Amino acid sequence: PLLPEFSRHFGVSAAGSAMSLSLTTGTLAVAMLLAGLLSDAVGRRPLMIAALLASAVLSLCTALVDDWTTLLVLRTLLGLALSGVPAVAMTYLVEEMDSRALGLAMGLYIGGNAIGGMSGRLLAGIIADHWGWRWGIGVVSIIAIASTVLLWLQLPPSRHFQARRGGLRHLPSRWRTLFA
Repeated sequence: PLLPEFSRHFGVSAAGSAMSLSLTTGTLAVAMLLAGLLSDAVGRRPLMIAALLASAVLSLCTALVDDWTTLLVLRTLLGLALSGVPAVAMTYLVEEMDSRALGLAMGLYIGGNAIGGMSGRLLAGIIADHWGWRWGIGVVSIIAIASTVLLWLQLPPSRHFQARRGGLRHLPSRWRTLFA
């Protein structure tokens, strides 16, 4: 619901406003291929918390910009930051959960992700209808920052994580395997 607001505020076409979403999702998709390797080196929990905090702060920054190009850069960085969550969260669950509870844990993660994503969009849209797109994004970003703090306080440290060095060095061979 915010794309028409972007069109009006920044004076871009409907297709142009969609670029803000395309850059985020495109960057997210590509960067997810690297996020797993990074988490192999730094750990699942620290990467997820840093990624969520960075994405919330970047999202909050988008509510403050007046320049379309700056907004697009922030949205691209947002996709990069968000990439540190989806694949890494599943790996964290596999490493840390008892196998008997793993299916339930993954289901709760996937369901929570869907509900959270939808709720954030709906809330931002409702707030934007009354007080403008900046407030919509700002309020959802503040909720995301608070949620990240809760995750930091509640998510147990990894017990089974084993750091692996040289993850990026092995990237070409891993990609050959992936795309062979």
